[in-house]
Amino acid sequence: MSSRASAPVALAVLSAGAGAVHFAVLADHFAMSVAHGAFFAAVGWAQLMWALAVLLRPGRALFLAGLAGNAAVAVVWALSRTIGLPPGRSEPLGVPDVLATLLELAVVSGCAYLADRAPAAVPAAAPATPQPATPQPATPQPATPQPATPQPATPQPATPQPSAADGSLRLTGAGLLSGVVALAVGAAFLPAFAGHSHAGHAAPVAAGAGDAQAQAAPAHQHEQAAPAGQAADGQTGGEHHHDTPTGPPPTEAERAAADDLVARTAREVPARWPTLAAARKAGFQLSIDTSGVLHMTKPAWIIDDRELDPTRPESLVFYRKPGGGDILLGAMFIMPPGKPGPQVGGSLTRWHAHDNLCSKPAGGVAVVDASGGCPAGTTKMPSTPEMLHVWVVDYPSGPFGDATAPSLRTAIGALLAKGN
Repeated sequence: MSSRASAPVALAVLSAGAGAVHFAVLADHFAMSVAHGAFFAAVGWAQLMWALAVLLRPGRALFLAGLAGNAAVAVVWALSRTIGLPPGRSEPLGVPDVLATLLELAVVSGCAYLADRAPAAVPAAAPATPQPATPQPATPQPATPQPATPQPATPQPATPQPSAADGSLRLTGAGLLSGVVALAVGAAFLPAFAGHSHAGHAAPVAAGAGDAQAQAAPAHQHEQAAPAGQAADGQTGGEHHHDTPTGPPPTEAERAAADDLVARTAREVPARWPTLAAARKAGFQLSIDTSGVLHMTKPAWIIDDRELDPTRPESLVFYRKPGGGDILLGAMFIMPPGKPGPQVGGSLTRWHAHDNLCSKPAGGVAVVDASGGCPAGTTKMPSTPEMLHVWVVDYPSGPFGDATAPSLRTAIGALLAKGN
């Protein structure tokens, strides 16, 4: 296969891979907004259709279209990661978006190279101008027999016919295209597959939601709840406040980082998942329901490459009201198993883990009894990954406080008293 013939196949493979990545993250972007999801669906379809077209009828116009389209998508991606789209809401880098952009830039480079070398269209010849015919009088001539002179045969150039090799090239390209699409989609969903197939990740997901019950365990210490509507440090309502740190006092930079995390979480999480229905639609699954306090977890996000990203929180906490409806209480960030949480706020952002939980056969978790044993029918779980709550409502022990039953009762009572 010549390099000239294989170039469109290579471009088709790259474009199909980029389109597959866009389809793989489609659900997440529809959860953000219909506009985000529609944009990703349109880009994915355009890249797959262009891949098919360049396999069947490569040409300069198609190369220029591929160059312009993929360059535009790459520019949109760069803007969303720098100034933000809309401005002020920039998104962090992730493996899928970087992979898609690299594939798109490769398509742009290849299209520029091929478009510059593609033959230009041959202009059509100008039509001949008809000349008026001048009648000539016919002069009769006597017929003189002439001996036949043999003429040598003039060889005619053979018209090239499509060969079997061309058909094989197209079939090979289609096969490669199908394989790359399958591999790209599988790679993009790899964290989700790992989250469901690796037994070591299943237990921590449920365990991470067990904070509301963990106050029964003697080894887990919690602060005392403040009166309803009042914080542990005496502040009420208005701006958020931090609970008294245990450890070295936080620096000004750590305080600023903690404030920034709370502000970003309060801005992003309610805008994306304001209700329990929105969380379920986005793929969050119920981990535990404790007296109406629901921890909704997304297993794939626990083992991705994002940390403390309010646009991809590993878990959300809701309160389901007895009379109907629900209230978003906050987010819970969960680290991959064995990895410590980043201390961005110093002693203000205290990560914690649980080693006192037991798994139930039908799902969910229970807490060990006073002797440290698991209730009948449950199995002791390994220590959970480290986790950190960030509340988006006024919380007695501050925005990073532990999810204790007294604190939750106080926070929920204050919300219901306000008519939420």
